[in-house]
Amino acid sequence: MLVDFLQQFRDFAIGPNLDEKRSIPRALCSIPISVQTKTGAVVCTLLDLSQKGARVGTDQKFSKNEEVLLLPPKGSGEQDKPTKCIVLWTRKLEGEVQAGFQFKGGRPEPWVKETLRELGLSLSVPRQRRKFVRFHSQLSAKCKFAGGEQTVKIIDVSYGGALVSSPSKPSPGARVQLYLPACGSNPKLNMTCAVVQSRSSGGGGHQLSLKFENPTETQRKLLVKHLKYYFRRRLL
Repeated sequence: MLVDFLQQFRDFAIGPNLDEKRSIPRALCSIPISVQTKTGAVVCTLLDLSQKGARVGTDQKFSKNEEVLLLPPKGSGEQDKPTKCIVLWTRKLEGEVQAGFQFKGGRPEPWVKETLRELGLSLSVPRQRRKFVRFHSQLSAKCKFAGGEQTVKIIDVSYGGALVSSPSKPSPGARVQLYLPACGSNPKLNMTCAVVQSRSSGGGGHQLSLKFENPTETQRKLLVKHLKYYFRRRLL
């Protein structure tokens, strides 16, 4: 099944797509896939995917405006159909040929939707208030509340904020300080946060949605380094 196949690639699901400027967020991935051209099938690696298109890497060059078929990944159902695509661009990047595809027609094939869900990117993301793509974490960090400093667990984190598991439950709108631990050569990062939402998570714990507030340019640059480091560590 597709879910079982994609489980092998879950660590590659969401990359450091930190500040998604596009109207349609993409899921970064690394999934074996094939592209059918007029001259035959081309073995590729699916590098990112959205509900509007895809980017692939391979050792063969495609022609701009060429029509191709993006085949469903291994594990898809027999009813899943190839997705018709137009090649928007193709160039050599990072030692391989990469190409950007745009899906033809109004809606993606069902296997594209299922793959996006398995990669952690819901089709509703462009319509959510959330601006930044998140990736999961198992980090422990210090957080300073009005009543003092406590240890929290970061559930997921992005360029815009974090979801943490906490023993405290501050009210929405409260300000807290989140101290991301030093990583690699990057020093500890102190971020001022606003509590967007707090809810009980069972066992006396709480989940807090935190929004990073007015970070300086120095903090932004260091945050990018932290997130990229976390992502690289997940790929080891």
